[in-house]
Amino acid sequence: MPRTAKTKAQRLREAQAQLDATLQRVGYRTRRRSAVPLERSATPRPPTSDCIPGNGTRREVMRYSGQEIAGIALNHKQNYEPIRRDNLQAAVASAQMRRS
Repeated sequence: MPRTAKTKAQRLREAQAQLDATLQRVGYRTRRRSAVPLERSATPRPPTSDCIPGNGTRREVMRYSGQEIAGIALNHKQNYEPIRRDNLQAAVASAQMRRS
């Protein structure tokens, strides 16, 4: 006669019943949840708020305006260097360094 396949829920119920019987036999008591919820104590709690706080003080995001850099110079192999508008002699020095 073929065995009937048991569902997972049936196997879990049987295993829980076997565990409860074993624990009761050796003297341990299993905790059962009561159907009545426990009443909260009457101690006053601090008031809570529904608003979610931010992440504190946020730094201002630094964005490039496009007014400071005049260009980019290549010094040696892949050594790129920004050339600022107030220091155009750096572009001349970079060009001379590259050629010498």
